[in-house]
Amino acid sequence: MSNPLLNFGMDSNRSQFMARQRVESQINATVTQIRDSLGAAVGLTWSAISGNIRTIAVGLYEELE
Repeated sequence: MSNPLLNFGMDSNRSQFMARQRVESQINATVTQIRDSLGAAVGLTWSAISGNIRTIAVGLYEELE
């Protein structure tokens, strides 16, 4: 017969682990978006400085869940 105290607290450890993983994935996604935005800004800036861009069109959208 197994000891019922051996598994005590396993659910809370798992939920803490899952919460930590979720936060880490959100941070990684945010860092990726920031890097992409900075890369686009640098590329746009240098293209504008070199004269390769005359007109810029910007589109904004809202993602609905």
